[in-house]
Amino acid sequence: MFSQVIVYGAGAVGSAYGAILSKHLPVTLVTRNQAHIQAVQKNGLKLTGELSETFHPTAAYLISEIMSNTLVILSTKCFDVAQACHELKDLVQADTVVLCIQNGLGSIDEARKILPCSVLQGISRIAVTFPEPGRVNVSSFSALQIEPSSLSSEIAELFSNTIANVFVEENFKQEIWLKLTNASIMNPLTTILRVRYSELIHPYFDEMASKIFKECQQVAGCENIAIPDSHLTFLLERLRKISHKTSMLQDFENKRKTEIDYLNGAVVRLGKKHKISTPVNEFVVSMVKFLEEKNGCT
Repeated sequence: MFSQVIVYGAGAVGSAYGAILSKHLPVTLVTRNQAHIQAVQKNGLKLTGELSETFHPTAAYLISEIMSNTLVILSTKCFDVAQACHELKDLVQADTVVLCIQNGLGSIDEARKILPCSVLQGISRIAVTFPEPGRVNVSSFSALQIEPSSLSSEIAELFSNTIANVFVEENFKQEIWLKLTNASIMNPLTTILRVRYSELIHPYFDEMASKIFKECQQVAGCENIAIPDSHLTFLLERLRKISHKTSMLQDFENKRKTEIDYLNGAVVRLGKKHKISTPVNEFVVSMVKFLEEKNGCT
């Protein structure tokens, strides 16, 4: 059983998971956000929304060692995974387990190439915002799905006495593509239009969503992943019930680089690999990159 948890890249998502685990074992949040570190050290980490409670994990800018029997939750943005793994590779032990919970496709492969320890992938379905340092608002702890392995049940067990629904997902590859498809529709369109989920209810949006979905579905099929037509209906119905800002829109509003290359960009790259045209996803990628540059996102 793990004796401690390190959340590496503790933004809103990582801080939320670290907070609920800190009631049961030592947790260290590692972040470059000095204001967040100071707030957590002084007043604790406040979760609001679905759960209203203050937690007291350790917060740090850097770590110099990783002890035996440690779970590292790697929650950086996709484009920061390689750098984070290079920082961790000389610190991890033979029994360290790293759980990567990034969006999109590609970053898990980077982590596995760099880290000399067990690296697992998780699918985080959590709706969060970061209103101020030391506070994370959680609209929903929907689920954290972990890919099957000999270590996955042990990770899920850590969360057994928390509000989070964490479990081993047997159909993991399909679930990765379902979330990728969701994010490739919702994240860029809310960012381009500067709206929340629920504001996307419009026939024009449904048409655009359908085009993005069809391209994702075709590319997934070439990767031997079946995405049923009914999933688009499910997604559009779900949108009508959620008033939340996507992570991409939050990044854009805070002038941060987005993960578009790992979402629609990944669909475009795989489309080229399989000789499938993905013009709508290509357009979306171009639009988001244009807006990033115009907005000074870094």
